[in-house]
Amino acid sequence: MESIISQEDLQFYQENGYLHIKQFADKTELTHLKQRARYLIENLSEEQRANYTSSRAQQENQHFLNSANGIFGFYECLKQDDIEVGWFINKIGHAIHDQDEAFRAFSYSSKVRNVVHQLPLVQPGIIQSQYILKLPLIGAEVKWHRDSTFLYTEPLSCTALWLAVDDATEENGCLVVFPKSHQKPLKKRFIQENNRLKFVNLHENEEEKEVNPIALPAQKGDLIILHGSLLHYSNQNKTTFPRNAYVMHLIDQQARYDAQNWLQRSIPLNDL
Repeated sequence: MESIISQEDLQFYQENGYLHIKQFADKTELTHLKQRARYLIENLSEEQRANYTSSRAQQENQHFLNSANGIFGFYECLKQDDIEVGWFINKIGHAIHDQDEAFRAFSYSSKVRNVVHQLPLVQPGIIQSQYILKLPLIGAEVKWHRDSTFLYTEPLSCTALWLAVDDATEENGCLVVFPKSHQKPLKKRFIQENNRLKFVNLHENEEEKEVNPIALPAQKGDLIILHGSLLHYSNQNKTTFPRNAYVMHLIDQQARYDAQNWLQRSIPLNDL
């Protein structure tokens, strides 16, 4: 198979911390992933469900810890005038790529392997995956963050593959990035300690001085690669259109995966 990433693409990625690959997945693949995600959500057991909002994420400790090796649902609350209207699905994760045959087939497909083996990873493996729905008029903002904060290795190796299952626009919550921010040191980590989850600072938490964030609108089927130290976020979905995305996070298995990371797999990673 011809290389999907050119040398110019790789240089851009290394300099800027992201790369946008257009028309990576076709309509059939996207339809299959969306239908399968719907099936998984509709068939979640009571144990696999939990209310979720970004402000309460640390309070859902055990549910998060359990999800490392399975498929669990996470929900967000819709409020109007501070009145709770209802709970709606936010995402499923965090081992869909290994626990479901349809997602496994896509995640370990030749086209994914093609991309991954052109990245600066010696022994790449998928450490987690999540299918994010960002429902119309409900899907919440995801605040600025670096993925390596949550999936820390020495040396740093976390890399995200973000697939647009629906069109992602500035109105419905496409990715927004700070180019070149991956060149700065990681400032904090999200760790587990005695089954409690918390953030710890690695450096003085000086104010971010990044300027000119760039929105990355994507058409369905586009793939965006993110360096684990790149600052990025997505806005809430303000439209009547969904913004589904499938996200895989990779690490280099030659790097040391930290024992304090919140996500600890009991199942060995498969090589890509």
